Amino acid sequence: TRRSSDLSKTKHSFSKEEKELLNTIGTETGILISRMQAEEALRESEQKFRSIITEAEAIIFMIDDEGKFILSEGRGLTKLGLKPGQAVGASAFEMYKDYPLIIKGIKSALKGEIFREVMMVKGKDDDEVYFDIFYSPYTDNKGKVIACIGMAIDITSAKNAEEELKHSRELIKKEIEQKTKKLLKAEDKLKIANLKLKDYAKKLDLKIRRIDE
Repeated sequence: TRRSSDLSKTKHSFSKEEKELLNTIGTETGILISRMQAEEALRESEQKFRSIITEAEAIIFMIDDEGKFILSEGRGLTKLGLKPGQAVGASAFEMYKDYPLIIKGIKSALKGEIFREVMMVKGKDDDEVYFDIFYSPYTDNKGKVIACIGMAIDITSAKNAEEELKHSRELIKKEIEQKTKKLLKAEDKLKIANLKLKDYAKKLDLKIRRIDE
């Protein structure tokens, strides 16, 4: 009992190598915990971001420097008959070869320029879908352009409303022009009638003078 009591009172002194080892273990453990927390935070951020872009009415896309889709998300894809992620790996240049403005937008962004264009794309039922499309360069930490990132907003409803308003204005304009022509014709007829009336009045005045004579 006495021996074990003496042992319990004995303090262990760590060597320099042991202290360095403990410090290293502590440091590496701290780094590992920080990295795990950072990775968890990153996963949460990615999940939130993916949730946002998946539910977005717009189309969020990213195209690498070879012209291939590396991101294609958003509920707006349904208008084109596509599912989220379906276009990933496909060539945007091939998929939209009949749309030179889309090709121009992608190439402009890959050159480091920001490009925007409103255009019509054929939908899944061959209907006309209008998009307001933004293209922007995406760079790495050294500032080198490595991809094109963009967003396409469906403005079909607004465009249709604009066309309907334009059509209504054209109809109103035509109606005004037609009524103006009718008024001008009526005015011409009135002028002719007035001239005839004046001529008749002159003839009548001459007859009255002859009678008086």
